[in-house]
Amino acid sequence: MTKLEHHLRVEISEDGMVATIFPIARYPRQRIKTRHVLQLLEQNAVCWGVLEDAVGDFLQRWKHGHIEHPWVIARGRPPAPARGRSLKRIAPPARSGRDPVELLPLYVKGGEALFREVDAKAGRPGMTVRGQASRPSEILPRDVAPGLGIQVQNGTWFAERTGFLKKEGERVSISSTLIHRHDLPAAEYHWAHDAEIHGTVEEGVKLRIGGDLRVSGTVAAGVVVQVAGDLTIEGDVAGSRTTRLEVVGGVTVENVGECEILAGDDIVLNGLAHHAHCRTRGSFQADGEAARVIGGEVESVSGAVIREVGDTNGTPTRVRVGRARWVEEQIRALDAELKGWIQYSARIVEHFEARYASLLADRSKIYKLDEAERLRFEEARAEATREQARIDARIAEIQTFKQRLVERRTVDARAVIRVERAYRGCEFGVRSQSYEVKGQPIEKMVLCISPTSHRVLPVPQTIFDSADPDSLFTGESEYIRLSR
Repeated sequence: MTKLEHHLRVEISEDGMVATIFPIARYPRQRIKTRHVLQLLEQNAVCWGVLEDAVGDFLQRWKHGHIEHPWVIARGRPPAPARGRSLKRIAPPARSGRDPVELLPLYVKGGEALFREVDAKAGRPGMTVRGQASRPSEILPRDVAPGLGIQVQNGTWFAERTGFLKKEGERVSISSTLIHRHDLPAAEYHWAHDAEIHGTVEEGVKLRIGGDLRVSGTVAAGVVVQVAGDLTIEGDVAGSRTTRLEVVGGVTVENVGECEILAGDDIVLNGLAHHAHCRTRGSFQADGEAARVIGGEVESVSGAVIREVGDTNGTPTRVRVGRARWVEEQIRALDAELKGWIQYSARIVEHFEARYASLLADRSKIYKLDEAERLRFEEARAEATREQARIDARIAEIQTFKQRLVERRTVDARAVIRVERAYRGCEFGVRSQSYEVKGQPIEKMVLCISPTSHRVLPVPQTIFDSADPDSLFTGESEYIRLSR
């Protein structure tokens, strides 16, 4: 019999978990059988996990000259590590689907069973192809502790309140903050507290948040967002005429396309605003290295600081400060929406009363109905009550938002526009006066109203910054000579 060690090379991996063979010579004349290869493996101390079917396949391919890489001939069993105490999620009950917030993965409802405790499990030793046992890695049991809003009964964790699951270290709690770690699909979402979305807000989403909102991804076209607190978007806002961000607090964004932003406090732009309409009761700040405003319009009450306005093509770009002309428009729009909700509420009541007029006139008839009819009546009444509660909540939100708009300042006599560079085609307005760049670009200027000529003038930043702040608006500043 031909000595196989002259024709085959047996190799074993460093961890001893895989054994391979590879031909180092042509297939010999004498026929080789499976038992011959097994004897060769035994000579090389391979005695565990041998794949006999793989041996037969190897011999067939070797005979026809088709072996081009080492052939796996034996596999060991890796050790299974020890497992610390953990939690197993209990499938939540079916949701009605009426409120899309309830369909988000981390949402839990008060009273639901959340987790079942799983005890620690010892590890399992492994086995190498040489038949040597390998010890499993040791993992100390982890103490997974319940946090706020969670109660434990007989190894089962229950939700004490409605909210979203949150894990900090080894502690699991229920937060009032809406937490979503994926892209937010198209739907209309309402949440009365803060929210965090770690993904893209997809096209068609209508999002109404009663606190602060942070989006780590992008906001797609056609999204409407209403936020009662501050809004932070770490990604881009896609351009669309139907994209609208209405924020009671401040806004921080990166790149913004053709959309509308309405804010009660400061707007901070870190990137490019391209044909966007940004309006704020506070200030507009776009003085970062990549900040630029091209096309569209910026309106702010408390002034603006912009690194670059317009472009070399002369794209019309407008920046206005000192006055909130849009506020009355926004209040009128809120009044119209409020009227619509009130009318809808009245229709809900009228429809229910008309449908069950006889029962409401004589309530004793309700108890004479058969069980099926009484159930239909109770379901209709419960549905009308739920819809009425939703309407009342929305009316309260609109009234609160309107009141906050009214209370904010709408005029700032000290507002100015500070620009590092502005190109031809840019128009600047301070309160009711305006200034247009018609020739060469202006650089490092502050646009403000001269107390003597009452016209908007571009004043070099060095002169403006060196003047007495109080005299700038009383006619005693050195920059007045620039208007003569």
